[in-house]
Amino acid sequence: MADGKKRLMQIGLAAVAVLATFGIGLIVGREITRPAATAEAPAPDSLSAFSKVPAELLLYRLRLKVPVPLDQPRGFAVRQDGTLVACGDKAVVVLGRTGALKARFDLEEEPVCVALGGEKMIYLGLRDHVAALDAATGAATAWPDLGSQAIVTSIAVSGSSVFVTDAGNHMLLRFDTHGKLSGIVDSSFRVPSPFFDASSSADGSLWVANPGAQRVQHYGADGRLIGSWGRASADVDGFLGCCNPAHIAVLPCGSVVTSEKGVPRVKVYEPDGRLSAVVALPADFPAGTVSLPVATRKANGGEVLILVPGERAVRVYCHKEMAGDD
Repeated sequence: MADGKKRLMQIGLAAVAVLATFGIGLIVGREITRPAATAEAPAPDSLSAFSKVPAELLLYRLRLKVPVPLDQPRGFAVRQDGTLVACGDKAVVVLGRTGALKARFDLEEEPVCVALGGEKMIYLGLRDHVAALDAATGAATAWPDLGSQAIVTSIAVSGSSVFVTDAGNHMLLRFDTHGKLSGIVDSSFRVPSPFFDASSSADGSLWVANPGAQRVQHYGADGRLIGSWGRASADVDGFLGCCNPAHIAVLPCGSVVTSEKGVPRVKVYEPDGRLSAVVALPADFPAGTVSLPVATRKANGGEVLILVPGERAVRVYCHKEMAGDD
């Protein structure tokens, strides 16, 4: 890991040249606060109304909680074999299905998000850049610095492309798996706060939250915008507040999972934007819960996994019709 840490502190001239070509980090007038470990949430009594939804939408049940051995977990990702990878506390931990610690990698910076590639590759968002960590060797390699205003908040891997959301510059970027910047996919997002998420789909397409517009946008593998849906509303099928959804994930069937900050709830939408289920409501979470990173996996017909930082745990939900066998 020593060599990896050293590489994390060094950015090559070639990387700088690439950034100069695309003008990353030169955009001005887009100041934004970096993610904090905690933020003020609405008072519990103000959330009670949002925990009342039609019973026919409550289609998921909690199967288990997987403990995460980090003081302040920030993000997580999951492999289809059940392995969980969580980040926070200047570290990355690899966990079995029920929380058994398989590996831990210590870092010099605090990672804020994580995504998984092939052959045990782990991609980490480290404020203003991405680092690629080889879990087999412990070697880490820094990717180009995106500039002083950059705030990396999400990473999504799709085939040979690694998509990165930069909340500071309001951009969706595409890299190859070696860290070469291919270009800017879109720079028209509205990102009032440092919550800006993306998730890849099994068909190679990409779903991206446009939080300031209370919408979810769908992009093809070529980066072309296919469509979008969502609306600002206090209704259960809408997104409340200045900037939601905060986190998204895609189920194996193609449905989109969203979670909201401020009013912590997790929902499932059909690809056309129709609300099909509610996974969890504000009353299900500890008081003061702000945001809830989400992921999915194929087990039990499509599980929804929710990182609850205050519990230092990942909750695993499955459809009520599934037996929930491992």
